[in-house]
Amino acid sequence: MRKFSEIGRKRWIRALILSLLYLVFLVWVKSWMGLIVLPFIVDALTTRIIKWDWWRQIETERCQVRREPGLRGLSGSSGLSA
Repeated sequence: MRKFSEIGRKRWIRALILSLLYLVFLVWVKSWMGLIVLPFIVDALTTRIIKWDWWRQIETERCQVRREPGLRGLSGSSGLSA
């Protein structure tokens, strides 16, 4: 997590511009429910208080897909013959 003073001016300007574009989009579609997402957008662009890369820190052994020899995994083949 970064302190607000450590975040560069470029990041704040980018977050401001994208937030304004997002607000213009919300006005255009007339849906104010999208305001719920705005804090997440600002966080992803500036402070990164939320750990968005949590999935990279999972142990690789647990995440590996185990395939059995007789199964056709995600090879693109459905197993049906024409």
